[in-house]
Amino acid sequence: ATLITLKYAAADGVTSWERAFSGGPGQFARSGALVLDAAGNAIVAGTLQDGTTTRYRTIKYATADGTQMWNREFAGTAGVASEVSAAAIDLTGNVVVAGAGHNGAYQVWEVVKYAAGDGGVLWSRTRDSVGGNNYAHGVAIDSTGDPVVTGTVFNGTSNDFLTIKFAGADGTPLWQKSLDEPSNQHAS
Repeated sequence: ATLITLKYAAADGVTSWERAFSGGPGQFARSGALVLDAAGNAIVAGTLQDGTTTRYRTIKYATADGTQMWNREFAGTAGVASEVSAAAIDLTGNVVVAGAGHNGAYQVWEVVKYAAGDGGVLWSRTRDSVGGNNYAHGVAIDSTGDPVVTGTVFNGTSNDFLTIKFAGADGTPLWQKSLDEPSNQHAS
């Protein structure tokens, strides 16, 4: 499969450009998020699977003609099963991508911050619980540039809502709040 990104003209919806990314034969690709920076450049974050591993794939395209500005892969903490759910742009154009990875036993949150200019990884953080599956479903950037990520974590018997605010500079968790509910929960 292929990740396809199209830019449509605002006035009439005519295709301005189209770009495709395919990891190669036998690979599966799925988009997870699309965000635009202040200049209108498109950042596409998705999942690329080659049969044995699944990784984040984040690509930045120039608004004018779709030229690929950078293309980055993130294999996750254990190098297996990473799936993108959301992305956001911070105050300086850096990209924060959130989703789930796999630690070899169960799903964990994965949050990655990429540099605006070259897509280099500025920091990455995981969040898990005792067993079960944990998913980061949404990310937003507050007025100070700190990412706030929400999702679900397994509490031993069911899923709880969890929201964590990370420091934009280095990804240090600043605070976290959970909502314990008696049945399975899914945040977005």
